[in-house]
Amino acid sequence: MRGPHPDAIKRKREMHIMVAPHTSTWRRGARVLLAVLSSLLACVLAMSLAQAGEPENASGVPNRRLSVDPTGVTDGYSAVLYNNTNGMPTSESNAITATSEGFIWIGSYSGLIRYDGETFERYRTTGGISSVTSLFVDSRDRLWIGTNDVGLAMMDRGKVTQWREEDGLDSLRIMSIMEDDAGKVYASTATGIAMVDKRMELHMLEDPRLENVYVEDLRLGADGLVVGTTSSS
Repeated sequence: MRGPHPDAIKRKREMHIMVAPHTSTWRRGARVLLAVLSSLLACVLAMSLAQAGEPENASGVPNRRLSVDPTGVTDGYSAVLYNNTNGMPTSESNAITATSEGFIWIGSYSGLIRYDGETFERYRTTGGISSVTSLFVDSRDRLWIGTNDVGLAMMDRGKVTQWREEDGLDSLRIMSIMEDDAGKVYASTATGIAMVDKRMELHMLEDPRLENVYVEDLRLGADGLVVGTTSSS
């Protein structure tokens, strides 16, 4: 019995050689695809477990941790809540600012409070600054103080100047204070906007659109533009 022709054996071997690489490539691709799917599944499971341990807010969305810590704890700082149980004269505050000598000033309904880094002290003046609603430090490092019922005040190196109705204020209620590029200081009131010029004289801005208007906030905008918000109440 004659065996297969030598050329047929050669063609069969060549066929096997051609098929083998194709099968190996498919298997490697399958292994890569399986590894990718496994990684994706692990990520999904990890995210699900992380969200399962996070409390949800009122909208039903998990409260995820912030990527940036606003308290700066990771930068070597920590957040401390001060109230009347650990040094502050009161547990409420309306405004806060700082002057160049290092004092932190806090405005509260019980008055003006100064913090030197160790102790809180209610700042007492002969004029009786009380019910502080706003604070502002101008370009000359003077502290301006807006109150709820005793008008506007300015402190410069310990000396306090005050403006009331007899000094030109139409309203003793001050909500916001700001300074323009020319050094003039503006204060929003319950009946318009007051301006203190460089001679320390106060004037109410005369504009029909501002008469008896409750101006809530003032900001310095682009090109020296004074921007404010109003309220009907």
